[in-house]
Order: sequence, then C-alpha cells, then structure tokens
Amino acid sequence: MIMESKVVFIGAGNMAEAIVSGMVAGGFCAPEKIIMTDIRPERLADLEREYGVSTSTDNCVVKNAEIVVLAFDGNIESLPGRYIFTTEANRTVAVDSRGLLEAIKDLFKATRLSNELVSGKISE
Repeated sequence: MIMESKVVFIGAGNMAEAIVSGMVAGGFCAPEKIIMTDIRPERLADLEREYGVSTSTDNCVVKNAEIVVLAFDGNIESLPGRYIFTTEANRTVAVDSRGLLEAIKDLFKATRLSNELVSGKISE
C-alpha cells in the first residue's frame, strides 16, 4: 500500500467510484482506509460490497479524515433541469472554492490543509 491516510469521499457517484476502484485495484490505498458518503443508502451498500470500503450518510465523518475528496456533480436525470426543475432529480451542487476553503479551515479546523491549498506547497 502506498497511502496510509484515511480518505473520505463526499459523494459516491460514478466519478468517486471510478477513483476508489482504481485506488483499491491498484493497491494505492487499502479499502479500510476509505469512507464514502452519499444520500442514497442503497448506493452505499453496493459500494461496500463491491470494494470493501466503509460508508456513511453523514458527511461529518470528514472530521477524522486526513484527505477529503469532494466528488459531487450532476446526474443524467438532472440534465433537463435547465428547462424543467424537479426536486427529485436536480441535485447538482455548485460551491465556490472560497466557501470550501473556509469550511476546511474554520469548520473542520484543518489549518495545515488550508495553508497547503492556498500556497500550493506542503506545510511542515
């Protein structure tokens, strides 16, 4: 295993699954070091069975993470949302990076990560 850090994926869609699949299959990260979160319990159950990762419907699991991956985007059902909005299908979330940075720094108290994101350099 290359990575020993605990990794949390916020969002368990196709993008996150593809990343996790590669990480596990390639031996880059052990499944027990990965937590995936999503609003769909049935999706999480499938990912647990397929990859052996831990899952949660509660995004607060990030407080113990060393790496947080934000992997959320629109879904195929949301494509007509520009013309017809339904709360069942339109789930695309857009977040300004400044808001994410503030959450990382102030909410999760991950000052080192925040400094690294701003400077582009690994903090000591």
